[in-house]
Amino acid sequence: MGQNLGRVPIWAIASIVLSFLPTSPASLVDLLDFIARFLQDETEIATGGIRDRIRQRIAYALSDVLQEGNYDRVTVLAHSAGVLIGIDLLADYRPKVTKPIRFLSMGGQIELLSYRSPWIAEESIRCVENGALTSWEDFYSKQDWFSTKTPTPRSPHATKFSTLQVQLRAPLSKQLTGETHAIYFFDPGLLSRLLEW
Repeated sequence: MGQNLGRVPIWAIASIVLSFLPTSPASLVDLLDFIARFLQDETEIATGGIRDRIRQRIAYALSDVLQEGNYDRVTVLAHSAGVLIGIDLLADYRPKVTKPIRFLSMGGQIELLSYRSPWIAEESIRCVENGALTSWEDFYSKQDWFSTKTPTPRSPHATKFSTLQVQLRAPLSKQLTGETHAIYFFDPGLLSRLLEW
């Protein structure tokens, strides 16, 4: 196998396969690199850990929205790696202004990432136990090969959590290339659920 890696046909086949992906291989590598650094809470001198920096930035934005007088309630919408960030934020978020907060997650990889980093399951539990959070609805699809169903947090407050399977109605070609990972934003049932609250 090592001898074949240097041959042109192997790289030609790999190039053809990668050309069918909806995004560049460099983008996929960047995303995987970001998730790995986030899970390890990579720290930089003088700026702190990456998790803290991201949580702080989003917490400021969420606090600004909650303090805005025009809103009675707020929905936090997260997709893909944003689900991990949303869970991490909402597990510890204690707003100064109390308004109902609903969390909608779509296409996350929480089950898969929990095997790599057990702290994610603990954050999920703390997320549903956070009194500021009124509900958490997790949307996943078996047609989206880049996501997993988020496991129900083991908590007496898990009644706040619900998992909903979305039928994305996408051809196999779109499933193979990963294009179904972004289709959540175009699913009429999910969009109507987003607007119902």
